[in-house]
Amino acid sequence: MLTEYLAKVMERKDLSISEMEEAMELLMDESAQPLQVAAFLAALRAKGETCAEITGAVRLLLRKANLLSVRKPVLMDNCGTGGDCKGTFNISTTAAFVAAGGGVPMAKHGNRSVSSKCGSADVAEALGAEMPSSPERASAFLEETGIVLLFAPHFHPVMRRVAGVRKTLGVRTLFNILGPLLNPAPLTHQVMGVFDSGMGPVLAEVLLALGRRQGMVISGHGGFDELSLSGENRIVLFSEKGIRQEMVTPEDAGLSRRDGRELTGGNASENAQILEEVLSGRPGAFRDVVVLNAAAVFLTAGMASGWKEGAVLAGESIDSGRAAAVLKHVRALSRQTCGEIRKSA
Repeated sequence: MLTEYLAKVMERKDLSISEMEEAMELLMDESAQPLQVAAFLAALRAKGETCAEITGAVRLLLRKANLLSVRKPVLMDNCGTGGDCKGTFNISTTAAFVAAGGGVPMAKHGNRSVSSKCGSADVAEALGAEMPSSPERASAFLEETGIVLLFAPHFHPVMRRVAGVRKTLGVRTLFNILGPLLNPAPLTHQVMGVFDSGMGPVLAEVLLALGRRQGMVISGHGGFDELSLSGENRIVLFSEKGIRQEMVTPEDAGLSRRDGRELTGGNASENAQILEEVLSGRPGAFRDVVVLNAAAVFLTAGMASGWKEGAVLAGESIDSGRAAAVLKHVRALSRQTCGEIRKSA
């Protein structure tokens, strides 16, 4: 019974991985009582989610997901949790195309907007980029173009069962930090953004427990869930050798500091235009923040030994036209099979 785990969490006792897996199984059952589900999520939030609890939840949900079977020596995501309420354009999606243009296979997980005007799924539709609805189609996209845009609800249908409870609660719960951890592709490396820097070390432990070989959890200056140009960014680096923290500034990548307000985006069509302008080589704050965040991907993938080298690789991907070519290829493949991009649910 879920009440057993609810009582334990209300007493501020931590659950083991196996206990959390069982609790999530009960939580996702169609017979689960909405009031108990809401109480469990609220009590867990109040207590503070542990590495074991987050890991257990992710493992259970991935067992219920529609997973991709593709295997690559390096496969990455750079999705963030969202929730920073900064209203920026789609930085991580743009950086994913730049990374793919530089030769890093990208499985970009995303969803509709939560705290901004435009989520990654919204901008993908505005770009005319398909978000494949099956693992087979998604794998084919990745093989063909070097990137696949994964719309979370396509691969996690069971999550619909708690959608109503989450909406009614209206506050952050465990599910707000699960998104980047639930990528249905077999990732080897990951850059994960989180606006709450206090969660960085915990999430690094979770990513290691999920089998990521190397990566970083980033918390941007000023409360961004991406690397910011406005000051020092907190980085939690993790690998099979362990976990360590460091601070990274724009200057470390050879970039100038800029006010965070220069990164504000708009609706889906406006953000799609910004993304295309960055990929076309237009200079400015939008380009610089994408270069910084793409540098993190190149660094994590082992293609760069430092932030400046990573930034150079990002710049080359843009200026050579390779990043724009990836988007063009994605659009062509989308039209080839769909005729017209289907609007995702």
